[in-house]
Amino acid sequence: MDRLKLDMSGTLDLRTLAALTTLVAGFWVGTLLLPWRLLALCTLLSLIVSGVMLSIRAWPRRLFRFLAWRVPVPRWLVLGGILLLGSLVLLDQSVLFTRELIPWIVLFALGLGGVIGYIEKTGRFRKHDRIPCWGLMIFGVAVAGPIAALFGWVPVLTVVFITALFLFALQTWVIMPLAVYQYHQEPSVPPASEPFPYVSVLIPAYNEEDSIGQCIDAVLASTYPEDCLEVIVIDDGSEDRTYERATTHGNERVHVIQRENGGKHAALNMGLCFATGEIIVSIDADSLVTPDAIDTLVGQFQTDPNIGGLAGSVYVENDDSHLAKMQALEYAFSIQAFRRVYSLFDVVPVLPGCLAAFRREAIDGVWGFDPDTQTEDFDITVKILRDGWKTRHSPAKVSTYVPTDWRSFWRQRRRWFGGNVETLLKHRDVCSKPAYGFLHGFVIPVRLLSTVLIPLVSIIVIAAVFWMLVFGPTGYVLATALFFLFLTVLLLWVPVAMDDLDIRLLGYAPLFFVGYKNVLDTNLAISVWKVLRGREEEW
Repeated sequence: MDRLKLDMSGTLDLRTLAALTTLVAGFWVGTLLLPWRLLALCTLLSLIVSGVMLSIRAWPRRLFRFLAWRVPVPRWLVLGGILLLGSLVLLDQSVLFTRELIPWIVLFALGLGGVIGYIEKTGRFRKHDRIPCWGLMIFGVAVAGPIAALFGWVPVLTVVFITALFLFALQTWVIMPLAVYQYHQEPSVPPASEPFPYVSVLIPAYNEEDSIGQCIDAVLASTYPEDCLEVIVIDDGSEDRTYERATTHGNERVHVIQRENGGKHAALNMGLCFATGEIIVSIDADSLVTPDAIDTLVGQFQTDPNIGGLAGSVYVENDDSHLAKMQALEYAFSIQAFRRVYSLFDVVPVLPGCLAAFRREAIDGVWGFDPDTQTEDFDITVKILRDGWKTRHSPAKVSTYVPTDWRSFWRQRRRWFGGNVETLLKHRDVCSKPAYGFLHGFVIPVRLLSTVLIPLVSIIVIAAVFWMLVFGPTGYVLATALFFLFLTVLLLWVPVAMDDLDIRLLGYAPLFFVGYKNVLDTNLAISVWKVLRGREEEW
């Protein structure tokens, strides 16, 4: 494909540029339905961010310093705000409530908060709470809409669509431009150069007789020097012919180990005991790497000695069913695009099992994989980040087989989501330690929002839309819903263009954000409940 050469490092292909431009233009179609001032505010913010993004190479760190800046807020104001909100909600349910009482309620709440703050002035609580900017922004957005709807200042219908617009605007003006920026800025990774570090490829496998042979063959077809590469297959107590299939596809560079079933983390740790490489590459047994993948990973490690881990670019191999095609969209949008954004800050939070590479020093420094979460890839990445290493996205490609039936898909996501919650709980102390930098101020807040708040808002918005289609102004609601559907297609077009996927996948965009996304949100809620009850899923 022809490339548009820009002055800065990297290239931006015309397809991606067209997708992003169309998304921005499509957002303004909303002026036919929604207040133009709201859209103008989003545009102004995007222009400011884009200007800084294109003129200052170190802008992500400057943005982080702003978002992580802690504003000293008086304790009496915090308490008064909480009391005010509680008083309004309670009194709204009372027959004694009238609009004339609002000023007195405000004075009472703030005054009581001031008294409490004065009493605690010399106590164990600080006089001020230092709240990060991102926390104030989230709190303001979360509270403004419900309060406006509570008192009838803004119709409930408007609040619902403003909430949806905010989520779309966040992805239109922030996430996608950042992802495209990383795609443009990401330099072409030079191939590995001498002296070539020794690479150990670990392939944990459990009941993978249908794919283990292809996986091994793909690794052996690597362009990386043969004398600097070893493959270690760990059969974790498979009940099928995985071990036999692995041994028939090997040679002197392939070592097949058989052990009792102990879980993926145990299989990987056993592989580490036998590995002798300076670089450790982990590949799932149902995944196929491209011939240049290992070469690309090693070359990227050689560019920066502070990189502790790299996440490969994951694609769907068996995208021949409706469910698989929606997963292909999910991989491009929810995983690949967001991973590009994290990579700008050197804090990719998950080095995926499909294809991940670690510097041996980094993985030994955190004592390998722990058994206390179901997502060992998320957990070990956070440990590596806490140890001071960088983690980045890599253009090294891998294709993986995804579930093609809903039962297998449901079980896989239960394990993923449950493990995410376990890992967030395990590393919850990061939230209170600014010394962890972007991990503290960016990764964990975003992961918490995506795990708790956004799925809840998504379910409420979809439910409200269906409710108002039946009982509300059907024509306006239907027109606005169609606008968001149109925006969804444009939003997905950007990652589809970046990953050079079949554009016909966009035909699944409506099902992705309405049906498929709701299934994921429901699965997430159940997974959280299972974790809180102490139940786990097996790999």
